[in-house]
Amino acid sequence: IVNLTSEEYFFIKSLKLSYQLLHMKIKTTFINKMLFFIYLKKYDKLFIVEVDILNIKNKMESIEMIKELNLNKFPEQLFKENDEKSVLEFLRKYPAKYYAIRDKSKAGGTFKLMVESDKVLEEIKDYSLYTINVSSANYVENQLLVGEIQILSNNEVYLTLSTDPKASVRDAIRKPMFNIKSNIFDNTLNLVPYFDEIYQYIIDNELKDIIVEFALFNKNVGIKNERIIVYELRTDY
Repeated sequence: IVNLTSEEYFFIKSLKLSYQLLHMKIKTTFINKMLFFIYLKKYDKLFIVEVDILNIKNKMESIEMIKELNLNKFPEQLFKENDEKSVLEFLRKYPAKYYAIRDKSKAGGTFKLMVESDKVLEEIKDYSLYTINVSSANYVENQLLVGEIQILSNNEVYLTLSTDPKASVRDAIRKPMFNIKSNIFDNTLNLVPYFDEIYQYIIDNELKDIIVEFALFNKNVGIKNERIIVYELRTDY
């Protein structure tokens, strides 16, 4: 930020820079940077604000970003090896028939979608860093859509989706029912069930330019009691 008094600086800093609040903006994209030109009538000045473009470089950053953005997810907790006591506390707090276990030590780590509650302690023995969450397998009868989607600021759309109620995100990527690279004006998207609902969710939560791994259900689920669950956010991995 250039040419600011201290009062102006803290006023600018208090603003939430978003697509909704910046009704008029000129955007120039650099490497990991974006410039916003903002006219504030209060000070009768034009401000140039440099903002870092969001980068999510690993699974740990994805977990933090989902939490920071207050997105809906199934109850989930991160664990390290030899943390059985905390695992048991989690299972007692969020009772379910099935849990999912994900290796968070590396990209593409081992993923177990459907672990029975009495088998969890046995299954975690080979993990050093992992998450346990209430599994979508508990909602097989309710899952409508699963996979990943990315909507770019230039309105390009990339999606890989499945309507198989038993599929995980990985299943959808391996055997997609819809695999589309286009833009939001393409009539082909009318063939994708619930696309309008997913698109509106992306816009409402300011998730453009991010790969969103998600599932849609026919009833409210998760910690926020909504129809859409976000599993992971990605930009750089």
